[in-house]
Amino acid sequence: LIGFHETYREHFRTVGEQRQKLGGLIAKRIGIGNILLQRVFPPTRRPPPPDSL
Repeated sequence: LIGFHETYREHFRTVGEQRQKLGGLIAKRIGIGNILLQRVFPPTRRPPPPDSL
């Protein structure tokens, strides 16, 4: 039973590490995607308020 518990904990640890790596990759992908979107679609300047005319 103790051996089973050890392998169980080890399994969860490796799964957690894999999930963290995957999360990091996804975060990098999203970050790169945001940078590319900003380059393609630069933040538009707001039109001046109408009362300034």
